[in-house]
Amino acid sequence: GISWQYHGEVMTEPKYRIEAHTFYSDCVWRRWDCAAFVHEAFLSRLEDNSSCLFDFGIFDFHAHGYGTRSDLRDNPRYIDFNLNMFSWLGSDFADMDWDGLAQDDEHEISVKHPERRGQHAVALGRAVVAHFAFSSQEKGLRDSTNLFQRYRKLSQDLASRLAVLHYSGVLQPAP
Repeated sequence: GISWQYHGEVMTEPKYRIEAHTFYSDCVWRRWDCAAFVHEAFLSRLEDNSSCLFDFGIFDFHAHGYGTRSDLRDNPRYIDFNLNMFSWLGSDFADMDWDGLAQDDEHEISVKHPERRGQHAVALGRAVVAHFAFSSQEKGLRDSTNLFQRYRKLSQDLASRLAVLHYSGVLQPAP
């Protein structure tokens, strides 16, 4: 059975606080229960057709230069951007530093590659995507929630709807 239940968008319990001083908040990337809370908030917005709440416009990661963000601790760590979901053109790979990518993929893709090209990487707020779990969260999410099954049903429903609208009822890719 499911041992964790969502009770609404506002969470006042201190253990669910996301620390503002760091991008590496334990609540964000270690704890499954915090991930469950965020997933439930996201799914509730899809269900009531208010996912536009998440649209923040365009966020330019390099508006203030390359490699300029840190987590503001006493011994700050440089912050690169997680690569859980991104989009590329084939031409973007023409001058990729594959050794740099092998050493630190996030730093290469979110800082070094755009800097070499003199280009900016951006986040597009209207492109809403859910990243299911970091490795430290997956077991708790799978064992204590029904989120994975709900995302599977959501994706199947969406694929079926798009098949009818755009592909004469044939699921893509065709089975």
